[in-house]
Amino acid sequence: MGVVVVIACYGGVLGILVLLAARVRRRGISAPILDVFDQMYRPSQHNSRIEIFEEEHQTAENLTPDEFGTRAAARRRAPRA
Repeated sequence: MGVVVVIACYGGVLGILVLLAARVRRRGISAPILDVFDQMYRPSQHNSRIEIFEEEHQTAENLTPDEFGTRAAARRRAPRA
């Protein structure tokens, strides 16, 4: 009887871990968790992930409507090489 309880508990824990892994993959939150292991075992992968993250979060400079109009007109008038 005790063996059945142990096997049932083991199966329950594995089932919960499988559900948790599927949820993490769906939501895309596994990168911060795995980032620690990438930093330890694959430093080049960790560095490239930081660069990709920074590129994704770069913002364009905010222009006022007046600045936008003058810069767009200047681009239209500039000769192309």
